[in-house]
Amino acid sequence: MNYSYKEISKILIINKSTLSASLTSSNGWTVTYAEGTTINYTESNSGDADVTYLIYRDGALIGSGGEFANFSAATYSYVLNSTGGQNYSLDTNLDSETLTINKAAGIIYVYINHTRSNYSALNTTETGVPNISLNATLYSGEGDIELWLNGSLINSGSSPLYNLTNLSIGYYNVTGFYSGNENYSASIEFFWINISFYVTPDDFPVLVIFSPLNKTYSNSTIHLLVSASDDIGISSYWYSLDGEDNKSFTPNKTLKNLGWEASHTLFVYVNDTANQISSEQRTFYVGEDNTAKIYYYFYVCLFFVVILIFIIGYSTDDPVINIFGSMVLLVWALAIWQLGYPGFDNLFLKRSTFLIVLSLSTWFMLTNANKLMKEGIG
Repeated sequence: MNYSYKEISKILIINKSTLSASLTSSNGWTVTYAEGTTINYTESNSGDADVTYLIYRDGALIGSGGEFANFSAATYSYVLNSTGGQNYSLDTNLDSETLTINKAAGIIYVYINHTRSNYSALNTTETGVPNISLNATLYSGEGDIELWLNGSLINSGSSPLYNLTNLSIGYYNVTGFYSGNENYSASIEFFWINISFYVTPDDFPVLVIFSPLNKTYSNSTIHLLVSASDDIGISSYWYSLDGEDNKSFTPNKTLKNLGWEASHTLFVYVNDTANQISSEQRTFYVGEDNTAKIYYYFYVCLFFVVILIFIIGYSTDDPVINIFGSMVLLVWALAIWQLGYPGFDNLFLKRSTFLIVLSLSTWFMLTNANKLMKEGIG
């Protein structure tokens, strides 16, 4: 035998491992009051069947099954630890987290006559506008609320709050206030009330019609141009043409396809915010305007009459006839001054023609009057 027997022995030591685990929150670690979140843990350690995981909140044991956290607004400290086992050591702080629950938003609504908006009204009496409804409602929150009018508390207590009030002429602030609590933030909402002055029955709108006028138009399309003023405000306009139904309009508009060679009657109405109505009437004619022709023939005839008179006067050398012709010429001058030139409204031309014809008339009259006097003396 070449070798003797020899035995060698060694000891294998397997140390316990360290556990790995973490806390979880289903909605994150910052939530809003009443939102809620589930607190639990997660781990992936093998061979840990004899290990117990424990969750603590603010030092109080919750257990291994976690919890649904739906608490008051505050901060909460969570700690995850474990017992030891055959393969793992005890760990009193596997993980730690802080859950923050913020206050929810408190929301208060203010209503004036059942509407969340500013309110304007016209005094219906000399003493004020009666029975204006004021309301404050807590839409989100818990606890009492307050209703204020122009800095004075008019109601308080549980939501909703109501108040019926009579307001005279003036400007008013309506405020709803919620002070909040440990779980809801404070909230405020306000609107304004404007009560305008009392309107007497004499304060009717003033309506002016610029077009059409009471005259003849040679176009079947005419502009309806109006303007109105009122102390409290214009509400609406409407018109009636030739007895037809009333038609609302916004200044200004165009009247089209008017009947030709016909007279038309137009009524225009305006209404103010106090339901006071004013109206104006126009009567006009649509068709060919013969005025210019009449004036033209009148001037021409008068001119030939003057020429004829002067021809007779000078041919007979009769100053009386010439004086009569001068008087007719004077009538012509006065007609030009009064009537002008239809369709051609030029003030300079009108005045110039008048002065020329007046001068000629005066010269002829004085000359022949002087001649007549000499003949009489002679």
